[in-house]
Amino acid sequence: MALPINHSDVIDDTSSHGSFTSPPTIPPSFRHIMTSYCASGMYPFQMDSAFVAKHPDILQHSVIVILRLSDMSEHPCEVYKYQYEFKSKIYIGTGWHNFCTSANIGEGDRLQFSLALRGIMPVFNVQIECADE
Repeated sequence: MALPINHSDVIDDTSSHGSFTSPPTIPPSFRHIMTSYCASGMYPFQMDSAFVAKHPDILQHSVIVILRLSDMSEHPCEVYKYQYEFKSKIYIGTGWHNFCTSANIGEGDRLQFSLALRGIMPVFNVQIECADE
């Protein structure tokens, strides 16, 4: 039995040619509030475990990720997996200090990491909301 269509739920998004285009999808992302420990850039940054668990394909074969700021500057960073018992964590290591220094990241800043490009070298757009704003 077919379910009735609620026409208020249908999006009429047609171009001038009359073809249907699907609504844009929201890229996978996660947020992080920087602690002094992370903001110093002296220690590796642990990626959000819920994000990694939900999207294991993104970092499965990656060794390098690119962190891209709003000014379009790009910062390559090494990614590594730390496996213990039945849990694993993904860290951003080499390059993280340079990224933090270049972006002037401080304690309490809120960072939004949004996947911009999948592949061998994933690109994350990083938006920074400063704590003192």
